[in-house]
Amino acid sequence: MAIHRLPSTSISSLTATQVLTHPPSLIKELLENSIDASATLISVELTPNCLDVLQVKDNGCGVLPGGDRECLCRRGWTSKISGWEEIERWEGGVGMLGFRGEALAAAAEMAGGGVEVTTRVEGEKVGWVGVYSRAGELDRWAVLLWRGWLELGG
Repeated sequence: MAIHRLPSTSISSLTATQVLTHPPSLIKELLENSIDASATLISVELTPNCLDVLQVKDNGCGVLPGGDRECLCRRGWTSKISGWEEIERWEGGVGMLGFRGEALAAAAEMAGGGVEVTTRVEGEKVGWVGVYSRAGELDRWAVLLWRGWLELGG
């Protein structure tokens, strides 16, 4: 499913129950997102204060080019559910760990902006990196070439 904006009623319900306020909860969310993306290798890098560097890398399926990459860190946008009703009737066993929060949106807010996401899907010859503001807007992006970055957008 492509990344899309949830209905406002669902967003209100989710924000009332799913809040990430500290680095350990964010790390947990990012690890579960990696597992949901079928990752078989996951690494975590962080500094002792969990603030200067908090990085989760995986070999999951990546984020599709186009609109999905632009919406990654926006509050109320997801590819996992269509609305709150899915969570209310969820019985598990549907191929994902569930919708627990909005990890990347929370990361952008916690970091005060400057959250960097690097991704590449199977078949892409180059990687892509986006830098997102505190509000989750894509500020700038670049393409990762073999020997460095080629700035293209933003």
